[in-house]
Amino acid sequence: MFNWLFKRKKKEVPLQQLDARAEKGDIDAQRTLVNLYGEDNPAYYPLCFKWTLRLASKKPDCGLMLQTAYMYEHGHGVAANKKQALAWFENTLSCAIVLGRNSPLDADTLNYVQERIQTLRAETEAAAPAAAGPSGTAAETDAQK
Repeated sequence: MFNWLFKRKKKEVPLQQLDARAEKGDIDAQRTLVNLYGEDNPAYYPLCFKWTLRLASKKPDCGLMLQTAYMYEHGHGVAANKKQALAWFENTLSCAIVLGRNSPLDADTLNYVQERIQTLRAETEAAAPAAAGPSGTAAETDAQK
């Protein structure tokens, strides 16, 4: 009945300002930009991908690695790239293994990661001979020229 009393308007900060603050090392701004992926707004994806990749590359964070893999696989904020997605899913699994019980990823998520690794490996291996041409490997194709 009186819900309006408790609703506060979020202070909206333009994305360019957040990006500028993030570039200066503001951790809160960086995390806010990474978390925009949860907003499910494709307009946010490029900036979200930029910061997800940057932070995932700096320190071993299984969640950031998984988000990077997913964004590469589905082309969210970046051109879809199955090889990159595979590499990031493998990094995610390695991170989780190293962290062991301290990993933030649960068993269902780890099963999903393993399934994506198997599927993407099969897809990239199947695509590799097709790219080499009908005679076999790319080296054989080059040697024939």
